[in-house]
Amino acid sequence: MVRKLFLLGIYLTISLVKVEAVLPPPAYFYDEASRYLTLTYLDFNKVRIEVRNVGAPGESSKWNADGEKKDKEILFSRTPGEGEARGTFYIATGGESHLSIKLKPKQDKEIRDEGLVGKYVHLTDAKRLQLAKKEAEAADKRLQELLKTLPKKWPSADKTAALEIKLRWPSLKERLVGLAPATTKAEPAAKPLIGSSQKPEDVAEKQPEHWLTLAGVIGAEIGFASGAPDPKVQDGWVGDFTDGFGGSINVQQVKDGTLRVTLVSTRSGDESTAQINGNAVIKPGTEPSALFTDNNPEIKEASDHARAKLRLVGHYLIMDTEKTARYTARGWFEGVYRKQPPATE
Repeated sequence: MVRKLFLLGIYLTISLVKVEAVLPPPAYFYDEASRYLTLTYLDFNKVRIEVRNVGAPGESSKWNADGEKKDKEILFSRTPGEGEARGTFYIATGGESHLSIKLKPKQDKEIRDEGLVGKYVHLTDAKRLQLAKKEAEAADKRLQELLKTLPKKWPSADKTAALEIKLRWPSLKERLVGLAPATTKAEPAAKPLIGSSQKPEDVAEKQPEHWLTLAGVIGAEIGFASGAPDPKVQDGWVGDFTDGFGGSINVQQVKDGTLRVTLVSTRSGDESTAQINGNAVIKPGTEPSALFTDNNPEIKEASDHARAKLRLVGHYLIMDTEKTARYTARGWFEGVYRKQPPATE
């Protein structure tokens, strides 16, 4: 009896391995309307679908759905958020070379296409890489043109901030790409051979995900750099500032004339939020600045205390820091921050 149970356990284990092994890899499709569709097969005939719509260079949006494969058809609908209805149902048919999507028949008259109906053709790995790289390069070209014009278009009070955005972008881009999931970097199986002169960056650049991540990062910078301070924003130190990438600064005036500064870093991929706060002394001048030290009692050496220097430039704060790595993990506090309008209740 024990032997039979043992053999049964081995059989079931092998069967499960076989089921997992036969799941096909994700399939990629696109159409002439700049819609990119990823079809991922899951267990028990379940599927996951992502449609990415590409607009102007650096601009894209994603639409996620889940469904089930039955015979030669896939029935799916948008993955709802908490408390949301399913919405429009679709039917996908086709094979390895193409995919056709149409509305599921006999739905309510109010049901409308959410932008998916159409015919999609298969994307090879080489074509995916080519298109992803082209998308990132187009976004970068748009950003470089924008950075050239910023100092000319911004008010004189904000011009220094425009120059700082341009100056800091290369290192900021490297940091943001570094926060991306491991799939956009060198896969373990794709590591260069021992003794090879190939660099990990070279391996990453052969993956479409690397270029798509880069395009998204550049797009986010375009959004931040092209934005203008809200008309409701008041001059001065006091208020909330953001760098557009998960960093924020809150500044409050203290009765003794100093500033109460709270720095927050919540970067994509970080497991927790980093925060430092303390009082800063204002140093007046043509470009006012403020200095503060995080007097952490757990740090015995005064030279090891975290420090920050903030410069007030028009409606922006430009911040540089020292000794903050112990708080931020892979995140950071330094950068260019734009002042936000007062919160409304």
